[in-house]
Amino acid sequence: MFRRILVPLNRPAPDHPLLLATRAWFPGAQLHLLHVLVPFDGTVTEALRYAAMPETDHAQAQLRQVQRELEATGPGDVVVSAQPAVELLRRARRDRFDLVVLGTST
Repeated sequence: MFRRILVPLNRPAPDHPLLLATRAWFPGAQLHLLHVLVPFDGTVTEALRYAAMPETDHAQAQLRQVQRELEATGPGDVVVSAQPAVELLRRARRDRFDLVVLGTST
């Protein structure tokens, strides 16, 4: 029986298909949501955004927005990391989840 499940979401939203499916498949489980915020994706668009405002202001505003979205979605954490997969594995091991549910939907 899976009691504690880690659900990484690329977009924190109550109607996220992965979250809905996990709740349906494991109705009695405690879900912990994780969103890894990558600080800079290296695209030209992101570079222009960072050039237009101080990096700390942009990062703080983005972090606050994602935290609000996650709070509206369910219990969990927003983590800033340039390596989402590494952070996901670290959290899964550290907090000893019974299962990690991954998906490819947006």
